[in-house]
Amino acid sequence: MASTEYTSTFSGIKYLGSVEIIRSLYNIHSSLRTDVIGFAINKILQRYNRSNLWQNNCDTELTKLQAYVGRSPMSPWHQHYCDIHLTPDRIIVNSKDGRCVSRIFDHSLGNISVAAKDICITNLWCYVSKFSTDGQSSDRHLFLFECIDDLQASKLHDVNIRRFNNQPIPSSRPLRVELPPIRPHSTSLISTPPALPSRRTKPTTDERYLKFV
Repeated sequence: MASTEYTSTFSGIKYLGSVEIIRSLYNIHSSLRTDVIGFAINKILQRYNRSNLWQNNCDTELTKLQAYVGRSPMSPWHQHYCDIHLTPDRIIVNSKDGRCVSRIFDHSLGNISVAAKDICITNLWCYVSKFSTDGQSSDRHLFLFECIDDLQASKLHDVNIRRFNNQPIPSSRPLRVELPPIRPHSTSLISTPPALPSRRTKPTTDERYLKFV
């Protein structure tokens, strides 16, 4: 993972595909949301003769899941390796082919409702986003990615959760440090040097606040 003040980049991730999410997952019970996501991920994996065994952890009827999950369209980007860039307000996915960089997706965080790791295959990470803000359900899809390992998937998910939770992005402006007030000269028998005259400090930058963790 490469990080700057504002962007975290994850490389070597494989894009597996997308599937249509017919209904919003935002205001539903968490257990139903988990079942729908597992079912949707499995629908994409079936293209590669794989399964996340979603039915082993699912309590929701199949017909109800099918009401949430639609078709999984083909794409020329399937199984392409890509870089995922997490900015303060966007998820950007680029594919590299030598020196040529192609933009696959550019989704605003305002259009993303859910992001999750798969329960069974823990290096799979996905998010649900609309392509636009017009409220049409037909443009809402779950996008599935395969990370190098579980550790990379966990880091990717953790950084994205920070974005969702609107944790403050460190400001590039320097922090001003104020000196404490000067104490009056002591009248005790212990000899102490006179207090130095107060002076204004120059603006100081604390590196801890400029590094995105």
